[in-house]
Amino acid sequence: YSKETSILPNLITELANAREDAKAHNNDILSYAIKIIMNSFYGVLGSNVCRFYHPELASSITMRGHQILNLTRSWFEEAGERVIYGDTDSLFVTLSDSALSDQAVKEKGQDLCLMMNRKWQQWCQDEYQIPCHLELEFEQTYNRFFMPTIRGQAEGSKKRYAGLANGKLIFKGLEAVRSDWTPFARAFQRELFERLFNDEPAEPFIKERVNQLYQGEFDKQLVYQKRLSRPLCEYTKVTPPHVRAARIADQRRLALGVKPEFELGRQSVQYFYSVQGVLPYSTQSDLINIDYDHYLEKQIEPIADSVLSLFGSSLAKITSRQLGLL
Repeated sequence: YSKETSILPNLITELANAREDAKAHNNDILSYAIKIIMNSFYGVLGSNVCRFYHPELASSITMRGHQILNLTRSWFEEAGERVIYGDTDSLFVTLSDSALSDQAVKEKGQDLCLMMNRKWQQWCQDEYQIPCHLELEFEQTYNRFFMPTIRGQAEGSKKRYAGLANGKLIFKGLEAVRSDWTPFARAFQRELFERLFNDEPAEPFIKERVNQLYQGEFDKQLVYQKRLSRPLCEYTKVTPPHVRAARIADQRRLALGVKPEFELGRQSVQYFYSVQGVLPYSTQSDLINIDYDHYLEKQIEPIADSVLSLFGSSLAKITSRQLGLL
């Protein structure tokens, strides 16, 4: 590598400057598009069809990413603060002084961020005699924070958490923001965490939702929606639920002498679970013989147990329904 004459750093710098300009003008779409282009450098540099292909270039990106996170974490710990989580481009820090006010926490976070940036500038100069283009940003403070653990393990699952910041619920990777979960499950998780973060009891709410589910009060919210990624005929080895529903819907249309709707794929399928199995959804009149046990086990239980496990409980323990027999 050359410190004086280079091509790739200039390309990255040009894109980085363009992204900062987009951010300054609140152009989130352009900023995101440029971010995707910048991130694509990792993939193309590791592909032998790229003009700049070199395996060491791609591997050095991941190596530096790990080094940056690990070294930054060690600096936080040297400063007396504890890092509780980190992923590809961020670190979550819990402050040692729990008595700080919200404003003091924000100021402390900004001070720590400034200190880290100064450390990186000094490190790059000492190690390689080059200027540092890395800049950490202080993004958010959470009054409450929750990260579900990996089933059967003590550590948290990556890129999945919920937090309360400035009175606003924030979800990342959890069911509340996933389109492949039903509207019922997404709303259930949001309401559950509102109670959890505000120190309200969770069990009465969960029991009430279970009873309402079986009474049919949320039938309209029990519809799944998922997009077909390819034509129906190409699903041969595995047949996911939305594919089964699409095939049933097309068979019904053919029986009526109507052209199939999902044959070519590339569109969303709405479906629900009846006691007979997966069925396509078109209108509210389709929602008969709903398999409520399925929604209890697959939609309520995982969300409820992630919270109830904190209190040594589970959905099976607080309800009269024996989930293990469903």
